[in-house]
Amino acid sequence: MGSEAERSHYRKLKAQHDWQNLPMVFLDERFVGGEPELADLLGGRNAGEPQAASVARVLGYGGLLPFFALALASVLGWEVWTLNTRDWLTAYAATILSFVGAVHWGVALGQPALPARRTWLAGSVLPALVAWVALGLPAPVDLWVFVAAFVAWYAWERSVAWDVFPGWYRQLRTALTTGVALALAAVAIWS
Repeated sequence: MGSEAERSHYRKLKAQHDWQNLPMVFLDERFVGGEPELADLLGGRNAGEPQAASVARVLGYGGLLPFFALALASVLGWEVWTLNTRDWLTAYAATILSFVGAVHWGVALGQPALPARRTWLAGSVLPALVAWVALGLPAPVDLWVFVAAFVAWYAWERSVAWDVFPGWYRQLRTALTTGVALALAAVAIWS
């Protein structure tokens, strides 16, 4: 049954929860029962994938819809509520670019032992600063800055932080970055 430390930990948990029968499953020091209870707790996730992964996918791909809709409207010259859809697109791009940087705040704050934590936190504000500057640039330079910023941030994540994220998140980031870059580039080229 493992090392002496594992056996000792098992005995401690067994006494703490007053369970005498096996199997006993603990997750984050909390008793969750046997296999059926664990499956219910994990929401039927596949290969250790958290339930949040499916929610993140829905929200992430849903977040592409404004990019595609506003890109199409911009290329076609449509306006929404008398507002220029291109302006809406750049404002949304700035919001999402800031968000992808902020993800790293969550990572750094959630892992206090992470090496270079200060550098990680400082670097995570760069997308917001670039987005802010891009909003003041003329067309189509603003859109090309957004495209470059999304692609550069993705490249930075792959080179520095890729292993910190689970596989489902890496796949999602790849698809979302591709979609965003294509939508913004299409407007930069055709509008």
